Amino acid sequence: MTIKKLIFSLFLTSLLRVPSRSLAKPAQLSYYDLLVYVLGGITRDLPVPEQQVLDYTNLSSTDPLFPILQKAVYYGYFPNYSAALPLQQPASQQDFSILIKATIGQEVLANPQQTLTFDWLRTQLSPLLTQHQQRQFTQHIQHWLQENYLYPERLPQHKILSIAEIKTYLDMLDDPYTQYYSPEQAKQLLSLLQNQISGIGVVLSAVSEQAPQIVQIIEQGPAEQGGLQIGDQIMQIDEHHWEQIQDFHLFTSYLRGEEGTLVQLIVQRGDKKLTFSLKRAKIQIPILHSDPQHCYLQLFNFDEGSAKAFSQTLQSWTTCPRYVIDLRSNLGGIIDEALEMLSLFLPEKTPLVTLHSASGIQTRYASTHSSAVSQLPLIILIDRNTASAAEILAGVLKYYFPERVQLIGETSFGKGTVQEIISLPNDALLKYTIALRHIAQQPDSLDHKGLTPDRVAYDDPQTPEDEVLLSIGITA
Repeated sequence: MTIKKLIFSLFLTSLLRVPSRSLAKPAQLSYYDLLVYVLGGITRDLPVPEQQVLDYTNLSSTDPLFPILQKAVYYGYFPNYSAALPLQQPASQQDFSILIKATIGQEVLANPQQTLTFDWLRTQLSPLLTQHQQRQFTQHIQHWLQENYLYPERLPQHKILSIAEIKTYLDMLDDPYTQYYSPEQAKQLLSLLQNQISGIGVVLSAVSEQAPQIVQIIEQGPAEQGGLQIGDQIMQIDEHHWEQIQDFHLFTSYLRGEEGTLVQLIVQRGDKKLTFSLKRAKIQIPILHSDPQHCYLQLFNFDEGSAKAFSQTLQSWTTCPRYVIDLRSNLGGIIDEALEMLSLFLPEKTPLVTLHSASGIQTRYASTHSSAVSQLPLIILIDRNTASAAEILAGVLKYYFPERVQLIGETSFGKGTVQEIISLPNDALLKYTIALRHIAQQPDSLDHKGLTPDRVAYDDPQTPEDEVLLSIGITA
């Protein structure tokens, strides 16, 4: 349904004028003037209905008020009386109060004995405008969630009355992936997604509700040059505190900014808090790292082009006894890239993932490839920061090749939900959980469970060696 907007721009720019009737700040308003001001503002952005719905005996179709009333009646703001309207009668404050109550459902204190003046009307409309816009905006969010949120039964029953209450309402869902982003926060996130800004050269973990922890440092980047270490937890970025934001993607987006600008960090290292000042730079994060000698491939992310690079690397190895695919600290990315990788191993139309949403079940299948990789044994390395698309790749391969695929490392993150982001009328964003993702056609999701390794192995970040790689016979 179209969101009804109470837009009284005629008060802010120029007064609405109609033939033979000047509304330039009259001392007293007629009932005709009252309808033009209030209904004209409410119905301003609504489309004109095709059918005629009015039946007023004293209002001609050529009158400027006619199309305004036509929309107001059609969209349910005003009744369709089969009688004459008191158009020439002086309007009272009580008339205004009744009209506002009927159109937008808000109470206005009025004196029935007082006639309606422009100045009094203007003092009433400013707070009404703010309240009505906020209520329509928050009702739109609630309606959207009721129709599309994965767990509608969890939605609180009370109404959100203001923008300030949105965060509290969403926090009651206990769903860290459902978030409201203000226009300022939305702009920051969109800049990050569009890769228009620079960073400091780190890969961060998103484990539970803990502050982001550095799990990888890009060589020659600002973080390495500034002295940050793997295992450091980022507690504050400039004036943005983790404890106040508690949203991984929004908080870490503040690491990004224009190339050459400074960013101040406070990190937790053991029992010490350390402060760093780093200069942002363009960071080239590689898609993967490969070692042909050991048939080892480390996949850093699932960004655009990762499936192509993955395929080309594996198909270039012709003498391998096995493949080692390292998905540790891989937080995922574009799901379609993971599905394209899986299509290298599986026949066309093999079920890869099943999405369970409020609207039904959708299955994604393997696509056709002209050539596939060799059907060799696979060792897949996972840890607690292996998430989302990385879990799909590892989980589907393990599901279809239980004997051929060995998972080594730690239990993975357990990200089994799918989120959608929609734009809101005020340039804000709403991210919400829309589906639960199942590996292939398994009855249960990995959400909050993760993949269980066949053999547990840990790497000690405080040592120069990679103990997990050493355990499978790979040395630097």
